[in-house]
Amino acid sequence: MRASYIFLALVVACSASVPPQGTTLAHDLGRSYVGKAQCWAEPDGTGEYHIFNDNNPHLGGIGFDNTIESVRVTGVWMFYNEAEFSAHDPSYMCYVYGIDYFLNLPPQCRNMATSIRYACNPYELNGDCWAVYDLTYFRGESMFGTEDMPDLSYLSHETSSIILTGESSWTFCTETHYSGYCHCFTPDTYHEEQDTQVLDLAIFEELPQFSNRIKSVRKGCHSKSIISSSSHRLHHMHDGKGGYGILKMN
Repeated sequence: MRASYIFLALVVACSASVPPQGTTLAHDLGRSYVGKAQCWAEPDGTGEYHIFNDNNPHLGGIGFDNTIESVRVTGVWMFYNEAEFSAHDPSYMCYVYGIDYFLNLPPQCRNMATSIRYACNPYELNGDCWAVYDLTYFRGESMFGTEDMPDLSYLSHETSSIILTGESSWTFCTETHYSGYCHCFTPDTYHEEQDTQVLDLAIFEELPQFSNRIKSVRKGCHSKSIISSSSHRLHHMHDGKGGYGILKMN
């Protein structure tokens, strides 16, 4: 797999511009971001705001932790109540997804975010992409890719949750180079359409049967063992343009 298609998700966003009423946080890699989250300190898109195009592991660094009450997102964004994409256990982790989707955050997600992270490829909204996380509920370190990966050693083969975007299934295997026990994961959780834009999404917040055993991933479905997304969401809302989920960690 070409290195240009593998991205480490622990990237600290840096300031790019300062509009009159807020701040845009991004970094320029010579490519245009598609993923975007505008976050306000008050309901109904009012008050201080910041615009994010990339991950921010320390919202306190911009004086914006435990502050977000309303958001407008394109793509899939996750909100954590601890820095470095972590969360108290037991507690809640929230995600919001959609295409230019506005949401007044529900009570469990309001004034709780200390770090936020984008899921999968921020340069292509519905590109076929996998993202793996070394902890359940999309916490901890992560990486994502858009092609086959014969060895997921970056996470020390500790994969405990998965997010997929795009239309393609992906086969995850318990040994390197697509061997061992393999399971086909399908992007069947949500489908959003707006004008010419589309977002397909699958969320696997736990991998109870093979957590920390995944060592390689291959595009397409190459196994008779097919796993559809079935979530333990405490609450979920979806209205055809976007939605959100609240994941409770026991």
